[in-house]
Amino acid sequence: MFQEPLLTLREHLIWAFSVFSSSGCLEQNDSDAIDADDVTLMFTHAMRNPAASHLVSDRLRAALGMLPSIRSTPLALSSPSFISAISSSRITFRVFKRLLQLPPLRTLVNHRMTPHTSVIDELSIPVYRDFVYRARRREHNRRVLRRLRYYNETKVTRLCFHTWAQYARDRKTARETMTFAYTITARIKQRAAFGALRRHALASIAALEIQRVFRGMRGRMRAEEAWRKIQAVLAVQGAFRMRAHFTRHLRKLRRQNLLAIRIQRVYRGRLGRIRARQRLLAYYYREMAAMQREREAFREFVRGEMARRLQRLFRTIVADKRRARQLQEEEAKRRIELEMLRLSEDAAQQAARHRREVTEKYDKLREEAEYKEQRRRIDGTEKQKIVHRRRQREWEVFKAEKVARKEALKLQEKESYERLKSQWENTIAEQVRKRGKLVEQLLQLEEVQGEWEKMHAQLHQRVKERSKQLTAKYKSNGVVIPKREVIERAQHEVMAEETEDERRKVRSQTMTLHSFLMCCCVCAVQTESNWLQAESDFLQKLDSDEEERLLAENAEERAARQKSALSIQCAFRMFAARKLLRRMLAELYVKEFDTETHAPRYRNTLTGKVTSQKPSVLGSDELKYEDCWVIMTDDVLGKWSNVQSAVPCLAPLTFCGV
Repeated sequence: MFQEPLLTLREHLIWAFSVFSSSGCLEQNDSDAIDADDVTLMFTHAMRNPAASHLVSDRLRAALGMLPSIRSTPLALSSPSFISAISSSRITFRVFKRLLQLPPLRTLVNHRMTPHTSVIDELSIPVYRDFVYRARRREHNRRVLRRLRYYNETKVTRLCFHTWAQYARDRKTARETMTFAYTITARIKQRAAFGALRRHALASIAALEIQRVFRGMRGRMRAEEAWRKIQAVLAVQGAFRMRAHFTRHLRKLRRQNLLAIRIQRVYRGRLGRIRARQRLLAYYYREMAAMQREREAFREFVRGEMARRLQRLFRTIVADKRRARQLQEEEAKRRIELEMLRLSEDAAQQAARHRREVTEKYDKLREEAEYKEQRRRIDGTEKQKIVHRRRQREWEVFKAEKVARKEALKLQEKESYERLKSQWENTIAEQVRKRGKLVEQLLQLEEVQGEWEKMHAQLHQRVKERSKQLTAKYKSNGVVIPKREVIERAQHEVMAEETEDERRKVRSQTMTLHSFLMCCCVCAVQTESNWLQAESDFLQKLDSDEEERLLAENAEERAARQKSALSIQCAFRMFAARKLLRRMLAELYVKEFDTETHAPRYRNTLTGKVTSQKPSVLGSDELKYEDCWVIMTDDVLGKWSNVQSAVPCLAPLTFCGV
């Protein structure tokens, strides 16, 4: 399968059938047969999942149950096809091809799960499952990295974030390199293993085929030599022996030779298939066990590496918590010192109390105003979300109703056409059945008088001529068949010819059809050309109804689109006006970096006012820092640094030592 990946699974199953039937890569023969257990093994031997194995086994049993009865076929009792067909544990190549076309197995073999794989490929081939697992694992790793990046941006200092980002890139590069190398190694090992397995199987099957052909040739040569001797003896002693005794002796000798050849071929082929199957399965299980051990070792390595990474992350978090606790203790000590200083300065406290009360009052008013503005923005955002969700629900309901209408129309058209076609087929089948029943009754009667006497004589004359032809054919082939079986075979062929003639004649004769259109009207069709005309009228009626319906829907949709276009134009003009006003106001403000608070501040170039809060008129837009140098003390690095703030406000600042 890995050496010929472009072949379909059906061709791989046919090749496996040839392996079990000892025919190898030679031309397939419809008479080749294998056991039903071997067919089950072909479908389920590569599956390690019990649920998948049970599913395929149930589908296979259902397909075997849907096969038509073989005993109803008109075969001779002494033919090899009849002997092989009545065996319930043997399946021929012809039956195997028919088995693959049945609905239970056709969905497994032909239904495409992906553009390159089918259902049974996903169930039986571990390589595809591993590929899906690796894809999901890569997606999971991406989500984990996004969560860690968000955590560090909000909780960890800038230096820790910079170090962690560098380590994350290194780990990602190493993991991708290791995954790529492991994938290439696994594919090379699998291709080599399955190539060796295929070469070994082909070599073994070729040897068995050569032995079988050579032994069959030697057996036929001996049989021909014995037959020539018997003919010579018959020529010399024919006058002294009775014809009946010679015929019985010849049949017995031929039956013994055929049975001996068949028993030898079946036994030797069975031994060869058992040995080839045992070697193939042993080698396959050994290779799959080695691949499983390598996979488990890789998973163990990944688990250990992830545990070490989690330990390092946990230790970093604990260190941050300890540092924060120390800062809190220092802040508490400083508050105590300030309280003592405040108590020692009672005079200054009385003077500053009035100013503090006034300041607190206005701060409270300002906070209430800011809270109301923030609440108004949040309410506006939530209202937009609610409107968006309502429109999404309305759109989903509209699409569902549209799809339901289309499905109902398709179902109605299909039912109307099926009723039309079934009426035609039922009428033809009924007349053909009556004709076949009449011919069968006339052939069973010996003498007939009246209007059917001429037809009875013609049928019996055709049966006699066909019996003579079959007898001459069997004598030329050297096969002895009783006269009763020859007559039955001739009657069966004559009945089949009469049935087929009647079917062709009925198709060209006058008959009445009931064509159910959308309005359930009834029309009479006299000939096959009238049937085609009725079918054409039916399709034209469906097309005209569909065109009228589409025109009405298009008119409604055009009116709705015009109304929506007007609403969208109004909204866009309002949005463009707000955007232009926001751009004009953004030109009045300059964003600067405050070295004391380490936070941005905004300066109005028109009034000269400076504020630490972003002006509300800017909305969600952000201003860029000016391209200039400032000197500041970095709390993370603990030393003086030069900062060049020439990057957008959304990107982190880059620090470099003096």
